[in-house]
Amino acid sequence: MAGYGKPRFLPEFRAAIRVDGGTFETDAVMWDAFARRRCREGEEFTQEHADLAASVRTRLEEVLLELAAWLAAKTGLRDIAMAGRVALNCVANGRLAAEGPFDRVWVQPAAGDAGASLGAALYVANELGDRIQPMTTAALSREWSDDALAERLNLSAIPFERRRRVVSRPQRVRAMRPGAIAVY
Repeated sequence: MAGYGKPRFLPEFRAAIRVDGGTFETDAVMWDAFARRRCREGEEFTQEHADLAASVRTRLEEVLLELAAWLAAKTGLRDIAMAGRVALNCVANGRLAAEGPFDRVWVQPAAGDAGASLGAALYVANELGDRIQPMTTAALSREWSDDALAERLNLSAIPFERRRRVVSRPQRVRAMRPGAIAVY
């Protein structure tokens, strides 16, 4: 939604979210002061909602860049590896790669909360003398061919259709009905 808005509330978020060295602090945010709360499921989002999302995303990017600058200055390192949910923000990562202090930015593919556990496990394994291999792909599990997937779906009596061409956005939206599983 942030892509449809303008960060017009950015001054307020800069005042509410402040970086201090390698940490940040926030004041309580009264979200209703920026955009009216949606009362019913299915109620339309407004331009205010989009502007709020754009403001929050822009401040997140700024905070990330400020923290990265502090980290680079403190450590002298030129590479950064990230994990965790904020690390899944492609726009922020793009800004970090383009504007940040690091030569290389790498986001661990399982960048949700489990990613931090993976990083901790790799650190301990390295400290105990294991030879750690770099990840050369984002694939963290076995590869499935189209035929193998079809066999499993048939075996499980799960209806599916195989597409040979890329579908349009409206077709993808229709495919995302309740209970649908779609892979692109």
